Amino acid sequence: MDPFKRRQTWDLLLKHKTGRTIVLTTHFMDEADLLGDRIAIMAAGRLRTLGSSQFLKQRFGVGYHLTLVKDFTCDTRQVSNRIKKYSASSKLVSNVGSELTYASLLLAPALALHYPPSTYPVPGNTAQAPDIRR
Repeated sequence: MDPFKRRQTWDLLLKHKTGRTIVLTTHFMDEADLLGDRIAIMAAGRLRTLGSSQFLKQRFGVGYHLTLVKDFTCDTRQVSNRIKKYSASSKLVSNVGSELTYASLLLAPALALHYPPSTYPVPGNTAQAPDIRR
């Protein structure tokens, strides 16, 4: 599912979840964090843990994921070098379809300030995304 359709699906689920039980499976913790009141984690076909997002973060720690939407002209190596400039511990963990996802134990505040969320290309957002080539 492309990033825009995924976010539209999130909005639909959030709008209609009140008073309902919805069972959702995902590989994305950010999706589970946003949509789930309780999160169950399975590995090798067995339930490993269950709890609220806050409980899981306190118990297992917190890292950061930065997901960028790319087009066909994207130079992944150049983007990775730019991200590592602000957060040396960042690693590219996914390069699928039109998304690049980086994981890091630390996300430099300068990166968050340089690329504020209001510039992310999400549906209904009229702000321009920053030029990563700078």
